[in-house]
Amino acid sequence: TTDYVNLHMELKKLYCEVNNLIIDRSFILKNTARNSIIYMIGMIIIAVVSFFNTIILTRILPNQAYAQYGLLTTFTTASITIISLGMDAAYTRFFYESGYSPLKYLIKCCKIPLLVLVVYIIVLLEPKHYLLNYVFEDGVTLGFILLFIVYLLFQLSGKFTQLTARMGEFAVN
Repeated sequence: TTDYVNLHMELKKLYCEVNNLIIDRSFILKNTARNSIIYMIGMIIIAVVSFFNTIILTRILPNQAYAQYGLLTTFTTASITIISLGMDAAYTRFFYESGYSPLKYLIKCCKIPLLVLVVYIIVLLEPKHYLLNYVFEDGVTLGFILLFIVYLLFQLSGKFTQLTARMGEFAVN
């Protein structure tokens, strides 16, 4: 009978653990669903603002200026892809396995892209501006180049900041 009582007690403990696990899973699923809905609403807002932004820009800007704007955004996206060298994918892949604090890991992952960005800036600042003149076909000014560099910095930092926020949000859930 003592074996029966011990078995009964162990089954009761196991039942409690399974019940707690089910409750924890439902809590996690509710949090994940809530956060997914928040992200979805944010993405819908971004899509709507982008849609109306395109309509407004096509009305305000002349054709040549809008084409220059399109070239700028395309060139920036391609530049950021080249500059980041896939470190953003490595950042998300090893975020939890790195053993570093999030800030130290972010700094460690941004070292190479920032070094590549410095080389890229040197290429952009060369005296004849061959690369930018080839892409934009008009004479580019120093002000445009500086604005472009600041835009690249914001894009690069925004990319890693967004990834950090998403990985931190996933860790909370």
